[in-house]
Amino acid sequence: MYGTGNGFNSKDTSSLVTLVSMSTKLMVTMEDSVLAFESSKTGWKKVYESLKGTHPQCITFDPNKPNRAYCGTFGGGLWKTDDGGLSLINFLITVKKC
Repeated sequence: MYGTGNGFNSKDTSSLVTLVSMSTKLMVTMEDSVLAFESSKTGWKKVYESLKGTHPQCITFDPNKPNRAYCGTFGGGLWKTDDGGLSLINFLITVKKC
């Protein structure tokens, strides 16, 4: 199961930006991508990498839908997943100038 509804954010984009604990799984936003890890008897192993090149800044989970997460990126928009990060959809947000 993914998601705890908690997110942590940091301004230090040269290292770990966000770390979210999801039971025995972690999703981590790094400077250039989102990494997912699973725990095993021998330690943590990388399961997949996503949003490479989008400069993710933060990640949060929907407390009512544990597999839904949102990831904000620097210049790459807002992304949503409903399967714990295996696939992501980009939300294009248009801002009109007044």
